[in-house]
Amino acid sequence: MCAKFIVFTKRRELSFVVCLMLFLFGCTETIYLYPPDKSQCITVITKKWNAHRYIIAGKHHTVPENNFVKLDIDSGDRYRAGLYVCWKSGHYEWEVVVHKAEIVESTLDTTRFSFSTALPKDDRGFSTALKFTKEWCELYDFELKRIISDREGTIVEFK
Repeated sequence: MCAKFIVFTKRRELSFVVCLMLFLFGCTETIYLYPPDKSQCITVITKKWNAHRYIIAGKHHTVPENNFVKLDIDSGDRYRAGLYVCWKSGHYEWEVVVHKAEIVESTLDTTRFSFSTALPKDDRGFSTALKFTKEWCELYDFELKRIISDREGTIVEFK
């Protein structure tokens, strides 16, 4: 009787651990964005269980110690559902905007990469995404899980 109880207890603990692992790791989404020539990469890791999204310079499987921006995605604001990117923008390797995002932490190398939480303004002071309709620029929609564009450009890979 005692042996059966020990086996049952171990199975239950094992089941709990397996379920916990599936919950924690199953709620993480990793996306890789590349320019058309694949010369660069932006990794986006979304941890749904703690409502954080990481925008990372380079290709990574986990969040590195530096060169990332950590965002709070707890709000249901639809503006936060998009990532605007321009590759080789001015003197930056890439420029990214997540409009109205809340930055929790940033360790991004700002001499090489640009990250903003506000779209550029037009002459009237209204936010505009016009800049991101140019060549080498795109909008990635997190809800639709695709690039919003009529032309072929940014390459998206899912882990």
